[in-house]
Order: sequence, then structure tokens, then C-alpha cells
Amino acid sequence: MKRTLMCCVAVLVVCMAANAAPVMCSNGLVSLSAGSNAYSITCGGLTFSNFLVTNLSGQNGGHVDINNVSFDASTGEVTLDENPNLGSGGHVNLLFTVTGPLDGIDLAVGGVLSTVIEKACANPIPTVGVLANQCTNAGQTVSAPPLGSLVVHSGDPNQPISTSFSPVSTAYLYKDIAAAVGGGLSAMDESFHSAVPEPASVLLLGSALLGLGLIRRRRAS
Repeated sequence: MKRTLMCCVAVLVVCMAANAAPVMCSNGLVSLSAGSNAYSITCGGLTFSNFLVTNLSGQNGGHVDINNVSFDASTGEVTLDENPNLGSGGHVNLLFTVTGPLDGIDLAVGGVLSTVIEKACANPIPTVGVLANQCTNAGQTVSAPPLGSLVVHSGDPNQPISTSFSPVSTAYLYKDIAAAVGGGLSAMDESFHSAVPEPASVLLLGSALLGLGLIRRRRAS
């Protein structure tokens, strides 16, 4: 019995270690230029697509970079490591779509004198007209409350700042990213909370239970 328990513990420890290690879905630099970008990536059950970079002004490099994308099975979070490339007085809007079970967002903003305003919307976000960059109804005729919203400044304590909402299968994200005169922003980390367990986590737990069952069966025979 003692050997069985020891084997079980060893299997569970291996499973926990595998779950604790973040999985790098993409570690190659992706540079999003002004306008629409066809880049798409799936990570941890979530797909990010339909990237749109608009309203560049001030000291901006003309692009937003995604340095890497990773998934942490222990928290169920997919993290985008982003660089808006903002200099003094720089500004840019970033829009994209998240497809998959999502129920929350965390955001951490580095830099100096910078602010990021973010909204998660239930419907596509118009980019022109009186409702531009607002959450709307499905027909885009009237504004609607966001699923969740965040306002994060450089130097805010207790980052990342979080917002949570009822699980959705698709969310439309809008970021207003700005650096004041004398400021700048080159580091921004955002995590997306998957609303269901990652299949790999369930598989690992099942493997542990199967291992225990095989050990007990062998001893019984």
C-alpha cells in the first residue's frame, strides 16, 4: 500500500509540474502595422484575429508589436506580451477579436505617463461614425454597455488590473493607448481568462488516475 501511495504521489507531482509550466504558443515578433492585419494565433483554447491598428499620432513607430503569446495551464490564462512603441505624446488604437470561452481580462501597463483604456464588447466595434470605438448592439445602431472595461496608468499599484464578466464565446476588444508629453510606452502585458479548463489539464489528471488504477490492478493480480 505504501508503495502504491508513493507512486501515486509521484505521478501527481509530475502532472502538477507540467501544469505549472507556461506553454509558449508564439515567441516570434509580430509587428502590426496601421490598418488591418491578417495575423491570427490560437493559444490555450482562444484565437486572436482581425487585428486593426488605427489613429496613430505623436511619437509612434507606426506599429504595435506582439513579442510573444503564452498559455499557463495552472491559471487558465493566455498572455499577450505587447509593445505599442509609443514615444512622447504618442497615441494608437488597437482592435481585435478573441474567439473561444472567455470570462475575464487582466492588464498591466509599464512605461511613463501612459494610459490604456480597454473595452471588451459583445458585438463588432464600429470604427467610423458617431458610434466609432464604442460597444454597440448587434445592428450597430445604439451604444451598449461593455462586457468589461479597464483603465490602467503607468505606475498604478496592484497591477495587473482585472475585469471579469459572464462567459462568452466571442469578444471584440478595443484599446485606446496613449502616452502624455514626456512619456512613453513600450511594455504592456495582457492576460485573457479561458472560461473552461484546458484539455491538457484534464488529460494529465486522467493519466494520473489511470496510473493509480493500473498499479492497484497489478498488485491485486
